[in-house]
Amino acid sequence: PPVEEKLVEEKGEAPVQSPALDPIPEEDEDSNVIVFPTPPATPVRRVQSSAKPEPHRAPEPPVFQELMPETVVRRPSAPRQFRAFPWVFGGVAVFGGMILMAIHFHIESTANWTSAGPKGPPPEAVIAEAEAFVAEQAVVETQPSREDLEADALFEQKTSELRERMSRGVVEMKGKPDDLTNALMIEMSRMRVGLLKLKAPVHAWGGRQNDMPVASEIHMVLRSKGDLIEQLGAAVLVVGKYLQAYEMELTDFVVGLENENGIVQNFTPSPEGVRAVYMNRKPLRELLTK
Repeated sequence: PPVEEKLVEEKGEAPVQSPALDPIPEEDEDSNVIVFPTPPATPVRRVQSSAKPEPHRAPEPPVFQELMPETVVRRPSAPRQFRAFPWVFGGVAVFGGMILMAIHFHIESTANWTSAGPKGPPPEAVIAEAEAFVAEQAVVETQPSREDLEADALFEQKTSELRERMSRGVVEMKGKPDDLTNALMIEMSRMRVGLLKLKAPVHAWGGRQNDMPVASEIHMVLRSKGDLIEQLGAAVLVVGKYLQAYEMELTDFVVGLENENGIVQNFTPSPEGVRAVYMNRKPLRELLTK
């Protein structure tokens, strides 16, 4: 600089030249600009362009498509139909009631009509014959024979003795095929009447646990000892107890008596009669003799 040269000249010293510096390359004006990222809320700086703004134009109205008017077709409602069913039913009911009343009136009016019957004996003879028949029948009924009285007493005595031998209650069932057979064999062995064979297959079971016999058949064979009342009465009472306890039905009930020669005599008392004898509603004699 000129100030330094002047100071050097005043001191009498040789001027000192500064080293030559490298030329600084010329750069664009925008090269030294540091651009910082703008936050989202800051408006973006728009670069000026050479485009000229267009003149303002008024917005054009949207074009709407013309729709054809809809034609509404209204159909007339169906005519109200006349339901004649209630009237027809009522008419038929009234007509039927009139016919029934006419039939009833005809029956009542002709019920007492009688035709002439054949001539019989006079009323006095008929009345006398009826009185004589009633008196004779009353005498027969009020005077039973001695044999009948003795037989009734014997059957009643045997029945009471057999009831005393019977056990209380029944053997419990478990729903097995041989439950009823085993239970009846135990009961009959306690009666001591000479049991030889016994089969009681159960055809149907019932109850909540399927352990109640509902339908069965019973076949037993006893050794004949000469006292038929005791042997048959024991079989009837034992089977009747199980019929009543389990409300069981019997399809077949046969009691056989086998003698020394192997001949078997069968008795087939009715299941209803067996139940009635056990319930003491029917005498044992009537079941075995009729």
